[in-house]
Amino acid sequence: MSTFLPTVGQLARVVAGRINLIAVVDEFDRGAVVLDVYGVKLPAGPARLSFNSSFGGVLLAGVLRVDERGTRFWPDAKGTRFGQRRDTFRVTVALRAMVERTQGPPLQCRTLNLSIGGALLECQRPFAPAGELTLAIDYGDAQPMRLSATVIRNEDAALRLAVAFTNIDGNDERKLSLLVAAAQRRALASR
Repeated sequence: MSTFLPTVGQLARVVAGRINLIAVVDEFDRGAVVLDVYGVKLPAGPARLSFNSSFGGVLLAGVLRVDERGTRFWPDAKGTRFGQRRDTFRVTVALRAMVERTQGPPLQCRTLNLSIGGALLECQRPFAPAGELTLAIDYGDAQPMRLSATVIRNEDAALRLAVAFTNIDGNDERKLSLLVAAAQRRALASR
């Protein structure tokens, strides 16, 4: 097959009917991408699968088949790359966070949305960014996740900051991926 495919263990977005969720690629079976959809019953039929690759986002059109063996996505041969403003998918999630700077006191904030590439933060007071910073996200573990970040823009009289994560190691990327997927599952369950 000449299309780009995700790797086993990678997160991928599945859109089938009115359902849009993050799944994990479990394996490949005779040309099909086998997906772990966390028990969500997806409708069989036309579907899209999108995921990140080293060169950007990939969007595959195809067919979803759901049976006793699980959920399988069969891409057609016309899977295409697509351009998007962000290289990663984001999810709405409110978590306590702290912006730590080399100059000045820490700034309390909360996430408005989060992805493995960055976050949108709402801060308690205006913040004029200057250079690199560390974002400490309280995600329910004993210690907050500390990520190097750079401010991309500020909005709403500098009370909202969009940050891009820099130099994320594999362990933190996995934690963020799991956090984003869990937030999406909660949102789906509350529908």
